[in-house]
Amino acid sequence: MSFVEFTEVLGNLGEFLGSLAVFATLIYLALQVRQSKELLERNEKIALSQVHQARADSRINLSLSQMDPSYPEKLIGLWGKRELPESLTSREAHIARNFMNANVVAIDNALYQGELGLIDVELLAAAQDTIVANFELWNALGVMMSPRIVESYNQKNVEGTEQSDA
Repeated sequence: MSFVEFTEVLGNLGEFLGSLAVFATLIYLALQVRQSKELLERNEKIALSQVHQARADSRINLSLSQMDPSYPEKLIGLWGKRELPESLTSREAHIARNFMNANVVAIDNALYQGELGLIDVELLAAAQDTIVANFELWNALGVMMSPRIVESYNQKNVEGTEQSDA
């Protein structure tokens, strides 16, 4: 083999190894881009979650600030009731509405965090159970509920009906 032939073989080998290196680099860069995209999406979810949490906190604080600190004992017993007691005064109903508004906002926030995948399944299930237990009372009090809460209530009722039919 002559020197010229030897250099041609080395040149061909160099081109082959160079193309393998380019291919490996492209695969590495594709993996890095995908990982960066996933991290960016996760950070975006967390940022949205923080904004939603801040809004929920301010709405909860607003509702609770309108409550009388001497919260009547009989209003504590409203939790989980299907309707309002007739003995409830309009002032007590107002206090109860503000308290329930704060709770509804906190539960809506938990549902939103669940949609983003940022809370445990158990906490999400507890929020949905609370919705089912108190939805009719919230309606009776005139509590504002987000579409997310109404949808969760309707979904749980459909599941409950299907399970009782089985």
